[in-house]
Amino acid sequence: MSNKLYFILLYYIANLFVVNETLAKDVIDFAVGWDKPPYVMDRAKSGFEVELIEDVVERMGYKANFVQIPYGRSYEIHNMPDIDAVTTLSSKLESKKISLSNVYIQYQNVAVTLASSDLVLDEVSDLSQLSIVAFQSAHRVLGEDFSKMASANRAYREVPDQTRQLKLLFSQKTQVIIMDVNIFAHIKKALEKNADEQQVVIHQLFTPNLYRAGFINHKLQMEFDNVLPAYLTSKDYQQLVQKYQFYNAVVAN
Repeated sequence: MSNKLYFILLYYIANLFVVNETLAKDVIDFAVGWDKPPYVMDRAKSGFEVELIEDVVERMGYKANFVQIPYGRSYEIHNMPDIDAVTTLSSKLESKKISLSNVYIQYQNVAVTLASSDLVLDEVSDLSQLSIVAFQSAHRVLGEDFSKMASANRAYREVPDQTRQLKLLFSQKTQVIIMDVNIFAHIKKALEKNADEQQVVIHQLFTPNLYRAGFINHKLQMEFDNVLPAYLTSKDYQQLVQKYQFYNAVVAN
């Protein structure tokens, strides 16, 4: 064998090893944020989003393992040698180092009021004269109109503790709270064990936030996308939606 042919063969073998290194594993290691019930729970051992990914990955022939990291580091997985993929990446993300899947989940932020207040909210501008408690950084992620309203409204504030949002609403210390509808339902259910149920109104003022998974290995991303549509129409997915009593869980790619 000539030296030239020998080195060409070595080159292709080396590249074949690199391409298939991730695929040879039985486990796909996902970076995921801190617990955010009901999406991520019990140190990423359960939760709607965790179990959804587990189901999809199982259909791919792998097992999903989750490593929790701060949300701000989700875009740095190319610098994490033990991580193969990351969850909950914005559909707006553009990166040459991460291969994005199709949308697999959506979060739906809403405005919530007490039914007894009889408030009518049809658009963001209707919030301008009301007292509001929103989740942390809401003014940055809910659009320009909301950001302007938040800046001009002296009765607007944000808190990191989302349970506190509900307590402030139910004690009538604020008129409106802004948060994800499924996080709201999860916390409300827990609070109602120790308090009388109060009727609320859900106001859909915001478009859903669509999220994708990001993969280091493009072939894994393609496998994920190939399996995903059948899973989202499966009985397993419907059972997951029912288990967590999820609202607005359907994803349209």
